[in-house]
Amino acid sequence: MAVRIGECAAYAVTSVHPELTAYAARRCMAADFAQVAVLTDLELDVPTRRIAPLSGIGDYNEFLNRRLIEHVRTPFVLIFQWDGFVLDPARWRDAFLDYDYIGAPWQVEAAPPGRRVGNGGFSLRSRRLLDALQDPALEFDPRRAEDKVICRELRPVLEAKHGIRFAPVDLAERFAFEHGGDPAAAFGFHGTFNLPLAMPEQDLWWALERLPEAMWTEGKVLRWVVRARKRGFGDLAERLHRHCLAAFPERTSAWPSLRG
Repeated sequence: MAVRIGECAAYAVTSVHPELTAYAARRCMAADFAQVAVLTDLELDVPTRRIAPLSGIGDYNEFLNRRLIEHVRTPFVLIFQWDGFVLDPARWRDAFLDYDYIGAPWQVEAAPPGRRVGNGGFSLRSRRLLDALQDPALEFDPRRAEDKVICRELRPVLEAKHGIRFAPVDLAERFAFEHGGDPAAAFGFHGTFNLPLAMPEQDLWWALERLPEAMWTEGKVLRWVVRARKRGFGDLAERLHRHCLAAFPERTSAWPSLRG
């Protein structure tokens, strides 16, 4: 039973993708967080808190590292994004709150030894961690990728000086999946490439109409099909492929056949 989830608020921080972010917020509202809101300058149909516009990823990173603390009144805060949200509230574990930071593990080859737990796009962090990041003795660029700064660069000093605890990999895999892990077992997820595994098909067709154009031009939607098939979801990959060809013929005119 999720007896401690009420110790957490859940916030997204954004100046882009209002409809998709609102969808993610509604998915998070299925869990019994103390509050779910989007910190934004945009108009959304879910609870919001007004902030100054963010001009890019540097502003986002600086906000999370330096200014998020101004909005957090609970012992913990869950950070979600339009491409990372709660999958199944029943998979919550109070053990997640035994640590100051938990996010989906990075791939073994992508992280320094002993520092795999990171991914900030769907992550849980304590007020203690937010306080520690205000330490003027910490030397870091607050505009760099906030999850890599916290979980790779600063982890040793955060642990040694501030007693910050990072979750172990096995528990982090139960919290969220990104490049690995089991979608059927995790509380949440992160990654645009995982959206086909995270959304009911009718929701996915809706989302396709609202994706950033770059996801089409950079071939990311086609990679959804390829990734779904590689992960054993062949039927889903085939339906997604057919739907995209029929609904978006101009965007998919150069797509290969599914078995090509």
